Amino acid sequence: MTALANDYSYEDVFAGQLQNYGKARDIALSISVSGNSPNCVKALDWAKKNGLQTIALVGGKRGRMARSPNTSSSSVTRTTAVSRTCR
Repeated sequence: MTALANDYSYEDVFAGQLQNYGKARDIALSISVSGNSPNCVKALDWAKKNGLQTIALVGGKRGRMARSPNTSSSSVTRTTAVSRTCR
């Protein structure tokens, strides 16, 4: 992951892995306390466009990942410290 981020960008690190290994009907699971992590959002966007089922586990503020169409999402808690402990 570090090498991929170094060669491209950290924002592309998870989407790049999905591009190499993800197939239609696979499940893409993403975890983010804020729900707005650019690398997670980009990975879920790529997954949806390529026929993967998407699941987001996010903190209480939910963010863009939880509002994304066709993504199942769940908030663990509204407390950031508890969200970070759960992941």
